[in-house]
Amino acid sequence: MKINLNYPLSLCLLLSVTFSYAQQAKTLMGATHRMSVKEGGWSDVDGIGQDETGLYYLLYPFSKVYSGTYIGNKDTYVGKVNNQMELERFELLPLDYEDKQLELEFGFQLGGNIYLFSSFQNNLLKKTFLFAQTLDKNSLAPNPDLVPVAEIDYSSEGRYKNASFSYKLSDDNSQVLLVHNLLDKDGSLLSFGYSVIDSQLKTIDKVEGIALKDDGIYSFQDFYLSPSAEVYMLTKFFDEKKEYKNSVQLKKQGVLSSTRSFELEAIYDFKVLKFSKGSPTPKALTLSLGDLFITSLDLKPKKDGGLMIIGFYSDDEDALADGVFTQTVDKTLTKILSADKKSLEGKFEQPSKYINDTYVTGLLGKRDDLDQYRFVMKDILQKKSGGYVLTAERNTTLEKTQNDGRSITVYNIYHSDDIVAIDVSAAGKINWVNKIEKAQETSGLLTLYSSYEVAEYEDSLIFFFTDFSSQNTKTLGKIVDTESVMVTVNASGEQTRQTLFTASEDKITVRAKNTYQPQKGRCILYGHNGQLIVGFTEVKF
Repeated sequence: MKINLNYPLSLCLLLSVTFSYAQQAKTLMGATHRMSVKEGGWSDVDGIGQDETGLYYLLYPFSKVYSGTYIGNKDTYVGKVNNQMELERFELLPLDYEDKQLELEFGFQLGGNIYLFSSFQNNLLKKTFLFAQTLDKNSLAPNPDLVPVAEIDYSSEGRYKNASFSYKLSDDNSQVLLVHNLLDKDGSLLSFGYSVIDSQLKTIDKVEGIALKDDGIYSFQDFYLSPSAEVYMLTKFFDEKKEYKNSVQLKKQGVLSSTRSFELEAIYDFKVLKFSKGSPTPKALTLSLGDLFITSLDLKPKKDGGLMIIGFYSDDEDALADGVFTQTVDKTLTKILSADKKSLEGKFEQPSKYINDTYVTGLLGKRDDLDQYRFVMKDILQKKSGGYVLTAERNTTLEKTQNDGRSITVYNIYHSDDIVAIDVSAAGKINWVNKIEKAQETSGLLTLYSSYEVAEYEDSLIFFFTDFSSQNTKTLGKIVDTESVMVTVNASGEQTRQTLFTASEDKITVRAKNTYQPQKGRCILYGHNGQLIVGFTEVKF
């Protein structure tokens, strides 16, 4: 995932790295790697595949994420981490076609191959093409087997030609849904299409040029691929009578925000769209809880063809969550088969770790600033037992102004705090709602270390995140006083918490969003010291 924070990067001192581990954690820490100033380090990494010899990553430089003054390399690399969790090597990723430079979109493992996906805009044909090619694991270079897998035709749109691409893998990793979108200059969604392909890049289903026409405005949320290769789309629908002034937005999920939970007013409905094979006209279902307002939700296609829906509701129109709910929908998208709901009992009205009238760090002044929050969700997980889990974190973004008498600086403070976990049976009954305490107040570069990752194993949930202490500051680029934490929540909702390792001035800190789960029961954590030191840790559970 590539994200733009519009924050300048400055490189400072080089540090040595050591670790201390909790005894109960099954961890393997590899030797850390010190980048040169010319290499510059990486702002982001994506795990894209594995084999018996190690793991493979896309390594994004800071120039892909930050604007402003930059020292160091501006290219994307492919890296290999061996089974001892050491960064064995990394190579520049060349992407070109017939002397034309391609734009890297993403990479992932499908079947036994690691595929790299890149795009190229042909202004003569007025089309943007999406290509796929396999990665040579020995040389870490793309193989010469480039093939087109999708295209966006903008010939009928005149001046608009901006394109974006995204994907969704099937649960068994045998198929992938590729979504391609045509955007105007403001990023508004004009039309979209999708392709479903198998592990050999054979097309199973393909629809082009879909444009949703209605009296209101659709705001894109997410796409889903069912086990039988059916495609669903979740949208917010704004009735024009409610005077929603904005155009349709296709907003990518960012560091601390999600299009699934942006608005704080009850001015929208949720609609689920189901596409039939080869048809651009979807079937729609508007979701409702009667007098209650649905603030945000996620869905999971079921093996029997229906849907499991889990989300949050409000008792009034302020769009702040008062409780959680579930609905199961039949495969025809016409009947609600079951429904359940449970109050949050006010447990998330304020972050649990802020017990005084001022914040821990003193960056801000009043607790009331945190009243307007939203839940930013992860995808629904399906448990081994057949049940489901939705997790989300309490999120607030605040804009602050600093005036030193000579200049005025406007910047954001991000709060990503307590996590809510909702455990649901296969039939849609809510078993329990749990709170996992977390404190993350960040600004600038520290934002990369916020949020969390979650994995499911043997009906337990495994959470990884960095917990900041009262000194969650960055001094000369150094990460100060953090704990890299693992919290296990068992099938009954009971929690155990352990510190995997701690970081002070000479130690790295985990970036939870860069966690890679190559298989069940195994997660690879990526760490960085805020400057040029990187490292990988394997956690088995």
